[in-house]
Amino acid sequence: AYYCNVGEYELAYKTGKQSLLIKENVYGKSHPSYAVSLNNQARYCEYLGKYDEAIAYSKEALFIANQSFDGINHTKARSLSHLAGFYAHKGDYEKAFEYALQSSSMFCKIYDKTHAAYTGVLRDLVRYSFKTTRYSDMEIYAQETENNISDIVFRTFAYLTTQERAQFWNYYNQWFQQELPLFAYYYASESLVSTLYDATLLSKGILLSSEIEFARLIKESGNAML
Repeated sequence: AYYCNVGEYELAYKTGKQSLLIKENVYGKSHPSYAVSLNNQARYCEYLGKYDEAIAYSKEALFIANQSFDGINHTKARSLSHLAGFYAHKGDYEKAFEYALQSSSMFCKIYDKTHAAYTGVLRDLVRYSFKTTRYSDMEIYAQETENNISDIVFRTFAYLTTQERAQFWNYYNQWFQQELPLFAYYYASESLVSTLYDATLLSKGILLSSEIEFARLIKESGNAML
């Protein structure tokens, strides 16, 4: 995990393989801890563009989790979310949508409907809905995503440091500046345009509250709507 966090993905991949061997020898290949390491290794593969290998790791992790746990489980939800992303990288958005839908169903029960993990999967579902021309679904997921981000802001921003607020903006700025405007441009329904309007107002508030140099960010973004 350390090497991944500092961008050393090849080293993360190599040490991850070693970790898998150790856990296999200690716990065996059917242990939930081995499944967690499989999911970690899948992410390292993703960063290196090894999508087929990533899919294989996450499918194995999902199989182990299904054998180990009844019902809803975080490892299952994480595996499904990973698989959605890997298939999206390969351009198979139908499979990406199916896996993300299953993942969202689990995450909203593990946490709640305003948790960041669930909101992240919703955000993916907006994109996959757009790519598979499920425009009615896209409107619904976009509205829910925006409502959740807004809820997170109003619940937490007063307690965040300036640095944490900047990190929040860095995490969501693509949603505000690229993703949602793109979807609304190609599918300018009344609902989606209204969601974009609300998001634009919220993004301005985030920037101002974060004490980020507002004018500089607008100039760099090239987004006229801001």
